Amino acid sequence: RLSQAKIQIDKLEKDRIIRKGNRMVTSAAKEACGNAQDVSLALRFFRKIKKPDSIAVNTLLNVCAKTYKVKTATKLFDFHFLSKDSKLTPSIVSYATIIILLLAQKQTIPEARQYYSAMRTKSGLGPDLGLVDTVLQRMLAFGRAGVPLTKADAEFVAVVLRDAENLEWSPGQLEKRKRASFSVLSDLLRSVWLRKDELSMYESKT
Repeated sequence: RLSQAKIQIDKLEKDRIIRKGNRMVTSAAKEACGNAQDVSLALRFFRKIKKPDSIAVNTLLNVCAKTYKVKTATKLFDFHFLSKDSKLTPSIVSYATIIILLLAQKQTIPEARQYYSAMRTKSGLGPDLGLVDTVLQRMLAFGRAGVPLTKADAEFVAVVLRDAENLEWSPGQLEKRKRASFSVLSDLLRSVWLRKDELSMYESKT
């Protein structure tokens, strides 16, 4: 069906019924490709856009995330958002998509940390509640599963928890997440937690 849609879109463009590289059409087509887990066809639609905007890039990133195409996603992100010639600005949605994708496996955690750092330092963005929760859930899941985590991983969790303090939480929700983090990561997180006076607070309520 998707290949038929591609043929139909090509015909409509050829007949000048729709403009070639129409962003609304190609974005909708890419989203459909994502639902069908067809990243190669989504890339073909993407390449039809002469000047892709952030929405188009984010849509393709989402397709990559759904199909777990890590290399394609990172190359896409770096070229359109982080390269010297890029004129596009990544949003929190852009960063969340790439970070969450990279946290799907232990070996790509270092890359996820790098993109989180770029989000904060290069783009001046902080996480939203959804990104904080997903990062903590993924990292704590690794810890609970006995996956060896490093001091850098613990520092990553600590930074996310610090950033979470700038967000609006329901009463007790942030403290609950801090206690869970200290319970799972234990000495590793305590070793990088700079506010030593807070340690007893989270150690006593595991």
